[in-house]
Amino acid sequence: MLHKQYDVEQAKVERLISRKNQKSSIYNGIYDRYEYPVLTREFVPVHWRYDLDEKTNPYFMERLGVNAVMNAGAIF
Repeated sequence: MLHKQYDVEQAKVERLISRKNQKSSIYNGIYDRYEYPVLTREFVPVHWRYDLDEKTNPYFMERLGVNAVMNAGAIF
């Protein structure tokens, strides 16, 4: 059985994903900057971060704490 807090967390992720990104007014002439980062820890799927079973995780605590994301394409 899914934890009842799952729907709240999933709604937060959906709102974040559906948000429109806007170009920032800061511009260096080469690259466009955007207001909202493309990848943050909040984009990690809810089912990765939490144990969704209400019996094994009654307080809905994070099991996989994510504090950073890497963009491998930017490294290359």
